[in-house]
Amino acid sequence: MVAIISNTCIAWNAYASQLKTDVLLYVPKQMVRASASEFKGIFNHDIASAILPGEFPARVETVTSNFNWQVKSLEPKDNGAADLVLTASGAKAKIGGFHIDSFVEREVNGSIIRVHLKVDCQDMVVEARRSTDLMAHVQIDQNLKMRIEQLQWPPQSKFWKVRAATCAGPTDILPALEDHFNKMWNTSSNLREYLISQINPELQSWLDDRLAWSESVSEFGSSLQMRGREFLDSSDAWIVRSDLQINTGKICPAFESIRRLQPQKIEADPRELHVTFLDEVMPIWAQCIHEMSGFRRLDYARDIPQFVDLMASPSAKDAVWPDLNRFSERTQFALYSSTAGAFSMQPRSMGQGQKGSRSIYYSLSTNALSRIRLSSTQRERPYVSFFSPIRGNVELKINPGTFSVPGQLLIQWSGQPQVKLRHQFDVRVSNDFIDTRQLDPELQKAMKAKVFKKLLRPLRLTSSRQVQVNGIKRTEKLISLPLVLTK
Repeated sequence: MVAIISNTCIAWNAYASQLKTDVLLYVPKQMVRASASEFKGIFNHDIASAILPGEFPARVETVTSNFNWQVKSLEPKDNGAADLVLTASGAKAKIGGFHIDSFVEREVNGSIIRVHLKVDCQDMVVEARRSTDLMAHVQIDQNLKMRIEQLQWPPQSKFWKVRAATCAGPTDILPALEDHFNKMWNTSSNLREYLISQINPELQSWLDDRLAWSESVSEFGSSLQMRGREFLDSSDAWIVRSDLQINTGKICPAFESIRRLQPQKIEADPRELHVTFLDEVMPIWAQCIHEMSGFRRLDYARDIPQFVDLMASPSAKDAVWPDLNRFSERTQFALYSSTAGAFSMQPRSMGQGQKGSRSIYYSLSTNALSRIRLSSTQRERPYVSFFSPIRGNVELKINPGTFSVPGQLLIQWSGQPQVKLRHQFDVRVSNDFIDTRQLDPELQKAMKAKVFKKLLRPLRLTSSRQVQVNGIKRTEKLISLPLVLTK
């Protein structure tokens, strides 16, 4: 087990329209070693203009380079260090302009001769004759800055070939340029430093892109934003601490009541790639949505099978809701429903903490108010209001995805919610009787049929690998989302 002291907290924002909390991403070193060789891709790099170091410094213009890469091994070390070996193949560079303008000193018969070397080439193509291994020492610091500190490759005879170019300069310049490239490749420390300076910004950009995430949850009037903040290294795992911010855009008293929590000890399975955050986030967020009247929906009676069946049966209307007999089956009713009054959402123990679990549960207690209005093309008119306490268990479930099909988060009732309808007509009617005892089971069926679904976008690592949420578990005061690599 890996144990760390974490400053995981929920923070209060002065505007009380944001909830901030820490999220911890655990990347087991064991998994890094085992899965590293599965990663491959294409490295592309363009240069507008640069000076290539070497015995004869060369100015290059409009360079397009690329090579195929595959990780051969990745060995995590201590303090955020790692040794990386990449196999590079198919390396090619197209150089729009290649220029050397140098003075070369040579000893001839005991005398030093200074020669002006001037070469101008256009449309040069340089290709590697074979694949090679690139050995890099990589470092990640506490602020999530990732860089290559050392880059090496084995010396190889005639590794590069100049395949095409139009040059002005000394006779038979192409073989000489080919020798120049190969000598520079095998001996120049300046070339290694130059390549490191070109690769590191792209490496950092790749990491930053994958540690920043945003998602709109318009159904709940919220948006989520997450960004990596800190890197922690343990003996068993790389750990990334990120800021998760839930934005509602409206004042929430639930957010105002939150103060910073004390640091706590977190234990995690070092064999499992996963994300962890405080369980307290879910009830607080749900309370805020309730306060914003976010649990509000509009339905039409024609879309509710139980109501359609009731309107089609005169005898059923006589027994359950006599006043409906004065309306035809084509009458349109609009139902405006929302939660009202007190709201409570508390964790339940069932299904929590089991390996491979894909559901967690909460007990939910609130009140529901539904106003039914007569709908017409001109206007809507009040008709009747229903009120009911609601008690039951809510299930949060993860349906895992594949490389081509995103996973899903489902929020649905577990078992039958408890309801007890009461009603009040908003207009004067001759018969105000409604047998709500017969409507209660129909309301339960309708509630059970409503399932909130949200696609879970995968995190794309390379063109052939991505990370998917694979489940959801609760351990003590934490929620853990196991993650898997898919291809």
